[in-house]
Amino acid sequence: MEVNGFRFIVFRRGLEHFFSPPFDTISKPEEAVLKSYPYNITHLTLPLNIEEARKEFEDWKNEGILQRLPDEAVFVIEQRFVHGGLMLRRVGVLCLVRVFPLAGDIKPHELTFPGPRKGRHNLMAALGCQPEPIFLITPARELSPSLEEILRSGKKMMDFEEPAGVTNTIYVAASQDSVGRLKNALEGESAIVADGHHRLAAVREIAGEHSAQGDPSWNYVLAYVTSTEGDALLIGGIHRVVRATPGREFSISDISEYFDIAVSPPGTGKRAIVVYDGRMRYATPNRAALSLEEKIDFSIAPDVVNSLIFRKCLKMTEAEIESLVTYTHDADFARSAVDEGSASFSILLPDWDPEEFARKVSGGQLLPQKSTFFYPKVPSGIALFEPGMGQSG
Repeated sequence: MEVNGFRFIVFRRGLEHFFSPPFDTISKPEEAVLKSYPYNITHLTLPLNIEEARKEFEDWKNEGILQRLPDEAVFVIEQRFVHGGLMLRRVGVLCLVRVFPLAGDIKPHELTFPGPRKGRHNLMAALGCQPEPIFLITPARELSPSLEEILRSGKKMMDFEEPAGVTNTIYVAASQDSVGRLKNALEGESAIVADGHHRLAAVREIAGEHSAQGDPSWNYVLAYVTSTEGDALLIGGIHRVVRATPGREFSISDISEYFDIAVSPPGTGKRAIVVYDGRMRYATPNRAALSLEEKIDFSIAPDVVNSLIFRKCLKMTEAEIESLVTYTHDADFARSAVDEGSASFSILLPDWDPEEFARKVSGGQLLPQKSTFFYPKVPSGIALFEPGMGQSG
């Protein structure tokens, strides 16, 4: 993995409310609150109009709301949060990672949808900027010790607490020694894409367009990189919410040919999909399902949902899956959508075991779209990357 520092673009005004969760995890109510702040990053990541976003980006730079730091640097992010009654701590680095031409060192773990990929492509191409990072995890053994050493010598820039209770402390490491230490720690290592598959695919597409004109500036992506080691890397499931559609009513009997349905959890060792249609149902693949010739990995819950429930049982087309299914990590939201009548049913997926996830992905297996929810997220707005401007390498 090849990494570099760069001259960050950072917020210098409106610092009380500049940050947000990644764009694709924000609900409509959250978006409305975030956009009530005049200098929130969502005005760029979730614009109503791309051209207006481009104008706002330029205005913010001209007015000094956004400023480019004078020196090339990396940012080390220390996150503290409570999970399961324990205070956990995770450290990662915000830097540039080369992703084009493809070298096989950055491994996606999910497929992408054409629509969101095109949307990110159009937005970033219009802005001439990458407004938020992708999220990479790596087994590189030297990363954590290197980051701890950088923390001891780095300069604290800011700290802030997110509404969910995650405290973020940002350190600037601008010395050549710090950047060189990071490069050495990651040289020759590989990484798995935790979040940002559509952004990564879009950056690579834009990089191909620019490289054809002799411009390599988009060959790098803004990325947060952290270690796979430790207990502070949490991987949840992403639930499926299927919109209520006239003429397409859902009944639990629609899936009963391939699933045993129960109102209580199955015994130890059995894997069940939780279907909520006003009642909690535990759907366990039966013999008919296990005997199917289709290649379904029954150890991957999203594959069971997409391949068996959506395509086989409900006969949903790919277009219907993309247009009718909403994805959320919030189980309460998934249930309330059904209770309020906006969804026919929801499917609640379990958390991942990090070791099982690593085994699947390290072997080159691609999971269905929206299979994982890594927590805590990396807030958007800490830094922006404008390719070609203040960039070396």
